[in-house]
Amino acid sequence: MLRNGMQSLRSESSLTTLLSLQRNGDLSKVDFNDICNFMMGELVACGFEGVSTSYVSLLCLYRIIEINDGEIIFQGDWSCAIDFILLNADGCATYDSFVVIEWALSEGEISNKQVLDFVEKNVCSIGSDDEIRAASSLISSVPTTIEAYQENVELLKEHVINLMCDNFCEFIEVSDAFSKVGYGEYDEAEKEIKNLIKYKLSELNVNFLESDIEIVAGSYSISYELDRYYEDHGDDYSYDNDRSSKVFSINEVDELFDRS
Repeated sequence: MLRNGMQSLRSESSLTTLLSLQRNGDLSKVDFNDICNFMMGELVACGFEGVSTSYVSLLCLYRIIEINDGEIIFQGDWSCAIDFILLNADGCATYDSFVVIEWALSEGEISNKQVLDFVEKNVCSIGSDDEIRAASSLISSVPTTIEAYQENVELLKEHVINLMCDNFCEFIEVSDAFSKVGYGEYDEAEKEIKNLIKYKLSELNVNFLESDIEIVAGSYSISYELDRYYEDHGDDYSYDNDRSSKVFSINEVDELFDRS
């Protein structure tokens, strides 16, 4: 009954439940493999009608994770699944899609050209750190001598730079930079911000130039945000001390007018 119930489910959450049952010992690896094979067979039989590339990618990924040593699974129905992902993930690829495509390349199921074409079509769908790393890893799995390799590297970099400019605080923890400098230390804050950008791009395995760092840093109003940081969360003494000196100067000017 459990197997019959799982075979009728076609949501990504049901796939996650299926893997959890297997890992918790409630489902044997044999049954897990049988259910995956059955589900994929059903998808192929109906021409993948009504399912997304993200669902098919996740099913393939979970099957790869639990693969038996030495077993070749991308034959027949599973090869059809790879073809489906390559053809239909046009601007909607997920982390799972990039991982599965890289695995298929390593198994000789697809060509280097197919991989680069896939990246080119789907680079615009990349949004998260994990997706950036997965796409970078996929590109790196292709020999650098292959035509269009460098073009794909540049496409990914350009997309990530634009993504960081549009969503700066989602990628950079600005408080880590601002906490190291004082109120009004704009140049020092800029240096710290640029260091964080370099670290982030390196951590994402994205190649970059100094000009790329300038572009990302320039998209963020460092001076304004540093002032706001100290007003809201910064060192009260530093901020108050600076403000007090300004008030003292104003008082001195007032006294000059009083004397006159």
